[in-house]
Formats: sequence, C-alpha cells, structure tokens
Amino acid sequence: SLNVSTCTSLSALNCYSNSGLATLTISGLTSLTGLACHACALTTLDVSGCTALISVSAASNASMTTLNAGGCTALTTLNFGTNPLTTLDVHASGMVTFNIGNCVTLLTVNAYSCLSLTSIGFLSTLPMSLQTLDVHDSTALIELRMTAFGQWHYTSIQTIDAHGCTGMSGIIAVDCGNTLVSVNTTGCILLSGVELEG
Repeated sequence: SLNVSTCTSLSALNCYSNSGLATLTISGLTSLTGLACHACALTTLDVSGCTALISVSAASNASMTTLNAGGCTALTTLNFGTNPLTTLDVHASGMVTFNIGNCVTLLTVNAYSCLSLTSIGFLSTLPMSLQTLDVHDSTALIELRMTAFGQWHYTSIQTIDAHGCTGMSGIIAVDCGNTLVSVNTTGCILLSGVELEG
C-alpha cells in the first residue's frame, strides 16, 4: 500500500508497474496534477477532491472495480482501459469527453454537473452491462448516443437521468431491451429528438 495523503505539496506521482500495489491513498491532494498508476494491482482508485489533477493513467489494473474522480475540476485525461469497473464517478470534473465503450462490466456512471462535458463515447463491440447513467446538469452535453459496433448492446440500461442538460439536442437508445424504466429530461430546453426502443 502507498499513502501519500499528507504530502500536500505533491504535484506528480508515478507508481506504475508495481504488481504488488493494491492500495493507493491520495484523495484531497490539491497540488497533484498528474497520476500514473497503470499496471498495478489496485482494486479501487479515489482521486476525488484533487482539484488540480489534469491527467490520470490507471489502465491495466485487472481487479479495479471502482474509480472516483468526483470534484476533479481540472481533469481532462482519464485512462482506465479495460479495467473491470462497475462504478465510474467523474461528477463535477473538468472532463470534456470520455469513453466507456470497452468497459463491459460497468454498471453505474455518474457524470453529473460536468460543465465542460460535451460527449461520452459509448461505441462498443461487446455486450454492455450498464444499468444507470446520470449526467444531470452537464449543461454542455450535446447528445447521448448509446450505440455499439454492428449491433446494439446496451440491453441492461434501466435509468438515464439527463435533467438540466440545457444544451442537449438528442437521446438515442435503440434496441436497449425491455429494461429501461426511467428517462428524466426535465429542463432539456433544446431537446429535439428522443429515440428509445426496446
């Protein structure tokens, strides 16, 4: 394990390719701008509150199920590769775009209040497990297009919360199975097209 939570002046941390590193404690380090922790044995990663953090490289952690980057307002690059995440939290972060299309184990994505977020990459070649997508109050988000390569694979989706996404023009979730029970578009004043088919 590695605990640097009291190193308040730390600006960069490179601890990648440590196959025995299972625990990393860094949340709240407001001077940290870069983190490279790929190819370790981390099961969770919490960088929440690292307000200066720009880049995170966390791919190839074969047991990582949870990644929390909430409140990382400067974050622009987040690489989690094909880690077996079940929960991804990037709420109130500075992300402009990110891709979840390769993360087939992902159940929950919290990307609400991301004021710079314009798109989420959903393109997948495999069946997806995603059940809950929360993007509310991400005012720059233009469209949600939940697609797969060659066919549609988001057959587990249950809830889409897009309320307050004032810049959103469309939501497309076709052939998403019979699991979708709730779509909240309250306050989406530019919404001109919604395509939801089971």
